[in-house]
Amino acid sequence: KKSDRVTERARVQWVDRLRVDEMRAWMSIGEEEQIKPLNGLATMLTIAGLVMARVHGQIEHPGVRVVRSALNVVRECADRRATIDEVRIVTIQVACREATAAIKAAPKEAIHYAAIKMHEIAREL
Repeated sequence: KKSDRVTERARVQWVDRLRVDEMRAWMSIGEEEQIKPLNGLATMLTIAGLVMARVHGQIEHPGVRVVRSALNVVRECADRRATIDEVRIVTIQVACREATAAIKAAPKEAIHYAAIKMHEIAREL
């Protein structure tokens, strides 16, 4: 089914993107004006949060809370001259790993749901 292929392709791309964004964040520690890695992290963590919330049926699930905490850290970094520091990178790393595991294990329906929601969010911007 075409929809299943597209969904699985999105899953693979999202996992890859999370790994790349996590690596870029580590490589950017202490450097100012790192808005691209922060934007990438914010996008991918939002996607993962949507997947997790759909799977668990709530936004108060521990995994979703980890992702939400990391999104707050990303916002803090953006507010601090778009600089990622040694303390905040740990929260980002934990969230990226939780997000990656969640996306890998999620049913196709949750991946599809997150893709639709992100498309809706992008259209509103």
